[in-house]
Amino acid sequence: MLAALDLAGVNHRDIKPDNLAFRERGKSREVHLSLFDFSLSRAPLEQTGVGTPPYLDPFFDTVHRPRYDAAAERYAVAVTLYEMATGRTPSYGTGGSHPAVIKDDVTIDPDDFEPGPARDGVIAFFRSALARDVKARHDSIETMRIAWQSAFEAVPPAAATPTSVNPVTGEELDQAAAKALLDTAIVSAGLTPRAVDALHRIDVRTVRDLLARSPFELSRLSGVADPTKREIRRRAKQWRGRLQPPVTAASQAEEVQDDSDCGVGSVLGSLVPKHLKKDSAEAQVLRLYLGLEDTATDWPGNNELARAAGVTAGRVGQIIPKARKGWRPKRGLTQVRDEIVEDAGGVISATGVAEALLTSRGSDAAGDRRMRRALGLVRAAVEVEAERGGEARLLQRRSHHSVIIALEKPTDPDAVPGTDLLDYAVRLGKAADQLAAESPLPTAARTEARLRAVRLPQGFAELRPERLALLAAAASRTAAANGRGEVYPDELDPRRALEQMASSLGVIRHGMDPEQLKARIRARYPRVGAFPEQRQDLDALLKKAGVPLVPGQSGYAPRNVQATLLPSSKSRPVTSLSGGAGDREFADFERRMALSSQERGFVTLSVDYRLYADAIAALSARFGAEVLDVTAELLAAMRVTAEALSVDWSLVLRSDRPDAAPQDAANLRRLVELAAAGLEERLTTAPEPLLVVEAAPLARYDRLGVLERLADKATARPAARWLLLPVERGGALRRRPAGPRLPWCAEGLR
Repeated sequence: MLAALDLAGVNHRDIKPDNLAFRERGKSREVHLSLFDFSLSRAPLEQTGVGTPPYLDPFFDTVHRPRYDAAAERYAVAVTLYEMATGRTPSYGTGGSHPAVIKDDVTIDPDDFEPGPARDGVIAFFRSALARDVKARHDSIETMRIAWQSAFEAVPPAAATPTSVNPVTGEELDQAAAKALLDTAIVSAGLTPRAVDALHRIDVRTVRDLLARSPFELSRLSGVADPTKREIRRRAKQWRGRLQPPVTAASQAEEVQDDSDCGVGSVLGSLVPKHLKKDSAEAQVLRLYLGLEDTATDWPGNNELARAAGVTAGRVGQIIPKARKGWRPKRGLTQVRDEIVEDAGGVISATGVAEALLTSRGSDAAGDRRMRRALGLVRAAVEVEAERGGEARLLQRRSHHSVIIALEKPTDPDAVPGTDLLDYAVRLGKAADQLAAESPLPTAARTEARLRAVRLPQGFAELRPERLALLAAAASRTAAANGRGEVYPDELDPRRALEQMASSLGVIRHGMDPEQLKARIRARYPRVGAFPEQRQDLDALLKKAGVPLVPGQSGYAPRNVQATLLPSSKSRPVTSLSGGAGDREFADFERRMALSSQERGFVTLSVDYRLYADAIAALSARFGAEVLDVTAELLAAMRVTAEALSVDWSLVLRSDRPDAAPQDAANLRRLVELAAAGLEERLTTAPEPLLVVEAAPLARYDRLGVLERLADKATARPAARWLLLPVERGGALRRRPAGPRLPWCAEGLR
């Protein structure tokens, strides 16, 4: 197939597992490997960045290899083969850096390959096929094919089988699948080789093994193309229907056609018996219980259900248990229970489970109804599981406003008891309440440290920081958490949120309108309280919070001059080192700088551009700061990177001109991105106070994100960071005609 494309001079440009599939062709339904999605094949050869990393060859450069070539096609083939063989894509060096900026060749661990006579040959093949030097790779697709086949010559021939002599047809696969029994080997059960390989990776060896896996797990097989996943699920469904006895005719009549593909709404719909009249008390109670109708809380108790349905609590106590008995044999709900058991990870909030179900299954509901219905499905699954008594795999406990779910393994005497996990969640909730009461708001590092101090159940592995914070908040009375792993008060006062983010808002490059401002705050603190609706009230709130943004007609713009002390909510602008300051002002400035050093703060300072060099020397000497010259550091790193990539420096300089070709400008930005990695790492990890000067390139090349992160109060800095900006006599940032946005030093890149 690839040889034919090579002969025709066609480059696919996006070879990867997702674009490969076995398909049946012709009346005989003979199975062939197909390559599809040629949407990138006509992309200009000069656009070497077109494709999908890590299948995209990373070793292009603008001088020696400026155009896409056949070697890149073969590289994508090699990465695909490597992933099929090992279950992951290749890495270079330690895997922490882009392959193009390091000198290491591909890293291959022999333990990633199954022991046997072919292993050495396969490893040698990949060392050549993935070599960073194109000249060290196979020089044609035919040479590559021969090398691949040669790697397996040491393998003794296996006994001939019907499938090893002739191509397998779809009809033959169907016949084999129809004859398969529970103990039939998966390799002989009527699946394509690609499907067999995918199942062997997860240790599925027989049909029985396959049916023991949940459809949810089969839909999330790593490194497996979607057509292959569908084939596996289709066969699993076929064998379940034939080899697993039906529960009852009545329950089957209410099942949906393909439970493995059911959305949240479809499974919920199957739990309300069709024979019930929609306006009956029983139907109304079930719809409220399952979240199909609005309720005051997400997990309503019997009294709330009774009030909403207009019946007694005793009647609710009859309807729900009766319904749960009917739900037990339902395949769709059983699959949901299996999914929850598979993904619970020990202990998790009901909301976390609901979010996972929405991700894996989807929902046709919108807005708040999506989560309410997903929680209804979680509740049905967990409470039906509880009906199994001592064999129940899921336990639940209400904790204040939330429900916590824990995994129980009744057949494993060494497993952590579910009750211990629920107790652990309660302890985390109490710690989260304490964190939420702290002022200023705790950083992610502070949050993690406090929650890690909570006693773990014996034998239970630590949770990831983000999940730990979310679980703690869910089990708390007053706390909320975000995706950064920070705990904060539920319904956080908008003023406190603005005070916490004032620093990062102050270094934005462009202005924002009120809605963008609110959206930015909510992205950080989803459970923040309501903002003022009137513009003048919002302006006043920003002023009280000390946010260094200037109100304008259409929105807010950053101040040009600021020297805000960021680690304390008592900060006040402005310190200007323009000379002539009185002793009292200078003493106040020294006090602020000393406090900043002590609290590892971020300070932005402005100085008359004529005194810039003197200010650098004075600040460094007075406060013991290491000077970090961004322009000099970045320029040196760019030279080293360009040399490593064999890029002529004169080309770099030409690419920085205003009239540079778009592709050259894009290549320059890529070079800056690679070169800036070390600089940005130093900014965030250096243990000594840093005086950051000549910072224009960070703005010119869109790298201000590192300053925004450093300026954020919630960022745990290893030491103080002080940014010094040159300004005109009137206070505006020093600019040169047609120059960059923080110009003072950017000419060093020209």
